[in-house]
Amino acid sequence: LPRIGRTKVWRVIHACEYARDVLPVVEGQVAVGMRPFIVTPQGAGSAELYLSGNNQEQPRSLSLLRSWQDVRNWRKSLLDCAPETTSDLVHAHCFAAGMAAVRSCSCVVYDLGACIEEMAISAGLCESGSWMGRSFRVAEQFILSRAAAVIVHSLGLKEAALERGAPPDAVFLVPEPISEDNEPPALSQDIDFLTRRFGFAPDSVSFFVPQFAHDA
Repeated sequence: LPRIGRTKVWRVIHACEYARDVLPVVEGQVAVGMRPFIVTPQGAGSAELYLSGNNQEQPRSLSLLRSWQDVRNWRKSLLDCAPETTSDLVHAHCFAAGMAAVRSCSCVVYDLGACIEEMAISAGLCESGSWMGRSFRVAEQFILSRAAAVIVHSLGLKEAALERGAPPDAVFLVPEPISEDNEPPALSQDIDFLTRRFGFAPDSVSFFVPQFAHDA
């Protein structure tokens, strides 16, 4: 592979629902000499194409029933890119892309933004403990146990990944950058997680610290 000085020029395929979600990462990769390529359900293209803003996307609603069909579509889209010869790794940013990638590609990084069954519960698509939720949890366990690396963005998700079978030495915590913009949470962010798991009131304020000392 061509090299810049002694640095390897990494080639990465980003498989994501929306290119705009990975543009900050892609822009940084381009700046350091990497060669990112973006694949979405709407099409594929070089990083420069999406960074120029010429490729607009239309949002899609979350549908678990559509996910398995999406896996087949993702497999075709990824194989059309010939990942074994055109890239060094595939970075999957959503459930369906991750499932297709671990079954078709040798080096996959899975980005766990939220657990699939908890996303479905938050969106009202299934009940807690339902067979559909359990089936998707098992499917995500398949991804986590076979991905070469798992990227998480919080300690809670790190624990969730380990609970679901991700190898401890393959899980990497990359905190989200602090933004000055007060933007509402994205659909992929589980804003009801604490309420369900710990029974906190929806309007409560929680503080997380490494340890809590108190008098006897």
